[in-house]
Amino acid sequence: MDNPFQIDYTDQFDTDLIKLSIHGDRKALQSLVVRHQSFVYNLALKMTRSVEDAEDLTQEVFIKAITGLSKFEGKSKFRTWLYRIT
Repeated sequence: MDNPFQIDYTDQFDTDLIKLSIHGDRKALQSLVVRHQSFVYNLALKMTRSVEDAEDLTQEVFIKAITGLSKFEGKSKFRTWLYRIT
């Protein structure tokens, strides 16, 4: 039986996932990364034209984004913020 108090992260807005992530919700953070990882990877691949470099850059972007998540002000979309980090 499903837990009625369990959050369905797939239906959450990025801003909600960010707030939950900042407060230590690892599943929210995982959902946020999974949601945007292909976007960041494809952007990195276009920039580097190297699969290995794109993989490394994607990892670096998410490390920087996660460690600076509390600095995200919400003035732009989260994806735009990730683009700027990349």
